[in-house]
Amino acid sequence: MRGHANFLDAFMVVVFENAPSSKFSFPADLGDIKLAQTIPKFCFPEDKISLEGHDKTKEIIQEEFSFVLTVSDGSKRYGFCRRFLKKPEPSFLPVCFCLVSVWSSFSLFQQVLDHVELLLPVGKEAVQGYLNSLISQPFPMKGVTVTINVGDSGTPYRLTRSYNDFEYLDYVSFEPLFRSLPVKSILCLFASLLEERRVIGIATTLNKLSTCMNAMAALIYPFSWQVRMD
Repeated sequence: MRGHANFLDAFMVVVFENAPSSKFSFPADLGDIKLAQTIPKFCFPEDKISLEGHDKTKEIIQEEFSFVLTVSDGSKRYGFCRRFLKKPEPSFLPVCFCLVSVWSSFSLFQQVLDHVELLLPVGKEAVQGYLNSLISQPFPMKGVTVTINVGDSGTPYRLTRSYNDFEYLDYVSFEPLFRSLPVKSILCLFASLLEERRVIGIATTLNKLSTCMNAMAALIYPFSWQVRMD
């Protein structure tokens, strides 16, 4: 199967200046108005940008996180975000790169975000060409490498999908969860997830929140947490 919807549904560059707004989107007309309006809110859900919980001495402060959307037909879309809260650049505005796809292959989409980050300084046309080439490819089988050539230079950008049969676990880290909560609390959460209760997570950073929520969902594998949201 080939086509845009098979690899990714949307890519957006969202900036925060008083409120989140789209600076670049692919495709240019997403078609799904609700999706176009929702993505910026997930990129910057806070009212005000804060560096609390981050190492403020660093020149560049970035974080990665994921989220899950349930669309009108009941199917799920997975969002993968990389945002920069601080850079040593004049007139810098916090910015977030966000991919939305029916696939939950975080390790693969991390590579896509790496490529987009390299291409953005070249120009939006380079990013557009890369994404156009990307969606012309079928979503790779496990362990398969896809090569994307961009522009006249033909520079190859390679993406390799994980071999792991439990691909979702590739980006799960339990360490932040066990550092944040005592074992007794984690056991209570484990029981709540098995009973399909709604759980609300609060953290100082989106990266920590996303990491802990993903770890909680992985605790009950091979069962799934139907109300899960990062």
